[in-house]
Amino acid sequence: MSIEDELGNEPEDRLPFPDAGDPVLIHGMTEHFENILGPVRVVFHETDSTFVHVDIHQIEFEEGDDAVTYFTTGMAEHPMNVPPDVEEPDEYRYAELVMHLPPEYPRDLATLQRPEYWWPFHVMQSLARIPHERESWVWGGHTIRNSFETEPPPGHEHGFSAALVCPSYLLPDDSELVQIEDGRKIVLLTIAFIYPEEYQYCEEHGSEAFLDHVADSGLTPFEFLVLDLNRPNTCKA
Repeated sequence: MSIEDELGNEPEDRLPFPDAGDPVLIHGMTEHFENILGPVRVVFHETDSTFVHVDIHQIEFEEGDDAVTYFTTGMAEHPMNVPPDVEEPDEYRYAELVMHLPPEYPRDLATLQRPEYWWPFHVMQSLARIPHERESWVWGGHTIRNSFETEPPPGHEHGFSAALVCPSYLLPDDSELVQIEDGRKIVLLTIAFIYPEEYQYCEEHGSEAFLDHVADSGLTPFEFLVLDLNRPNTCKA
């Protein structure tokens, strides 16, 4: 389901408000990831925050690792507005996002700030903010079309046009739920980047059917979830 189609425009009575971050959330998320994957190497701090303060944390990369893992803090600052028809809505109030990039992708902030490299992080921060901007929710199976303030940057020419929110298949078993000291239970959701034809497949058949299609194509969860600018398009011959 496309998030934009579900949410529509931002409510007119919602005005952006500044946010400085949530220390309890940041501590709890950092402690969890350091326990399951290793130390946080660097944090990309958001300098101008509205609704929620979304930082992106990079797990320390070690020689031989297959991917570099990033996670957000900020999406779970406030509960999401889960639709009343969802069974056990309290289980879906809080989430944070995970993203996996290949080892060869730049990791220093000076390089990442270039538009051709920053676009996955832009998508990640935008997606984390959407439920609070729109008073709605983001969950597994939702899609969001990539958006840029200007024309797509040079590095976007590979053709990915949307992000799909997926279960966190690449995290260690039983680690996709984080409970922090104030009682919040936070589910970790992973972003996958998809092509226009794959986005259309999700719209026509649903995200669950699309993930089955990806598996049938021969792609492993690792090959699908770790950003690969040369990944085959599963919906294009």
